[in-house]
Amino acid sequence: MRLAVLPLALAALVCGAGPAAAQQPPIPNPDEIKQKIREAFPKLVEAAEVEKITFGEDDAVTISYKKIPTDPKDIAKALGKDIGTDKIPEQMLDQYIGMFAPQIAEVLNEHLKDIGELINKKTIKVKSKKIPPGKHRIGIVFKGEKPESIVIFDKKDHMEEGQKKLKKPIVIKLKTKSSDMKKTVELKLKKPKKEKKDKVEFDLYLSALRYEAKIKKPLELVD
Repeated sequence: MRLAVLPLALAALVCGAGPAAAQQPPIPNPDEIKQKIREAFPKLVEAAEVEKITFGEDDAVTISYKKIPTDPKDIAKALGKDIGTDKIPEQMLDQYIGMFAPQIAEVLNEHLKDIGELINKKTIKVKSKKIPPGKHRIGIVFKGEKPESIVIFDKKDHMEEGQKKLKKPIVIKLKTKSSDMKKTVELKLKKPKKEKKDKVEFDLYLSALRYEAKIKKPLELVD
């Protein structure tokens, strides 16, 4: 994941560098950086706005998810007091560009694997697989910086009483295109451009980091 500004800005979290030191930044330990980010990031997730989107008659499909920040500078500022970046002038942050991107990406990806809840009143058909009515979890899986798939899965403490549990997570592949850096994760539910007779279908769109994506094939609501 190419987090252009964040990785280098966050180098200061280990070093505690001030303005003078930022001009000649020491090289921090990448494992220490990852650990400090991992400890602080849940606060950012907890504070993230919850967005609710719906599709279909009587809100047949509802997704409620955390709009987790993905803009590097915004993350660095939000976690500044926890990781030490509040002591570095903003104009100095760019000096850290290119360092420790894998460590920062790893922590961010961990939190994007479970970003919210899917509630479906009808069965959702995903090719030959089916998502039974109920409450499910939804997450995003990345390959590098690119969103690769949407994953629907179940957790016992998030399910409705008597709900049929998924035997295994359902992976929905994405097709992506590059874009400008996004401030937060964003999901959208829309009707397909080409609607089919006697079928109720919908597309799921995603934007995060430097990518926009949509599922490769519409999902179908069935009785």
